[in-house]
Amino acid sequence: MDLDLIKDYIEYEQSIAENDTKMFIKEEYVIPDTLPDVDNILMLDVKPMITNKEVGTDKVNLEGQLQYTILYMAKDGGATEAHSVVYNGNIFESIDMIGAQSNMYCDIELNIEHMDCVIINERKIAIQGFIICKCNGYNINSFEIVKDVHEGKDIQFLKNPMTVDKVMEPIETELVGKAEVKIDMDKNECLKVIKYDVTIGKKDVRIYDGGLKIEAMANVAILYKGKNGRDLFCVSESVPLYKEVTVDELKPNMEYFTEFEVQSFEYDVRQDDMGENRVIDVEFVVKAITHVMYKEEV
Repeated sequence: MDLDLIKDYIEYEQSIAENDTKMFIKEEYVIPDTLPDVDNILMLDVKPMITNKEVGTDKVNLEGQLQYTILYMAKDGGATEAHSVVYNGNIFESIDMIGAQSNMYCDIELNIEHMDCVIINERKIAIQGFIICKCNGYNINSFEIVKDVHEGKDIQFLKNPMTVDKVMEPIETELVGKAEVKIDMDKNECLKVIKYDVTIGKKDVRIYDGGLKIEAMANVAILYKGKNGRDLFCVSESVPLYKEVTVDELKPNMEYFTEFEVQSFEYDVRQDDMGENRVIDVEFVVKAITHVMYKEEV
């Protein structure tokens, strides 16, 4: 007698290969002609970003970008004044990872271990340091199980039910934040933006039947150089973020966690009603990745 078996598949992640690599970075840049000579370096801020990754046999090819923001002091007559300059560098690295194959998944994390900015001469600087690259390669495998028999009323069989944890594909979405950052009258109007920073503060992520709701508060801080003076000023603004995503498979009883990553940031300094540069329009994109897990009895 032929049995019509009802089958199911249990998926699991299998770690195949991993490697932590220290990458040495060394770049030289020339100060633009529109800026004065460098006298002293005050600060170096580095933002790494992965733009592409490709897994091959026993290796991972990585492409990325590094944004360097440098704050320095320059002598102007008998006084000193702060200036900033931004450079963009590229990363092209082939990382050894024994066991890697082209069909596997790979998670990569870049962390700045140490980065220095040194003065070569008054018109040229050098940036050098180390970035730690953490690579984890894994496969999503599955095995087949028999969960029931179709129309098996006249058949006796022993059924041993079990509960397994299943993982959905990550849910990725982008949240766009926009705001007008206004400068109070007790501060100088803006001559030039020196540095910006976006951090995600309060987060509220909820899953409901057939969908996902993401609410967060982004804290935007901007350091700028004041007009008609040498002072630096800081302004900040809290920007609400909101997004709903439709995913039919989602249920309220599922477990989940969400990661946030700032993808891009743009700003524009403009005049207010009084004709002064006291409004900074900002627009940025935050990528939210939600990992969902649920239990299923088989």
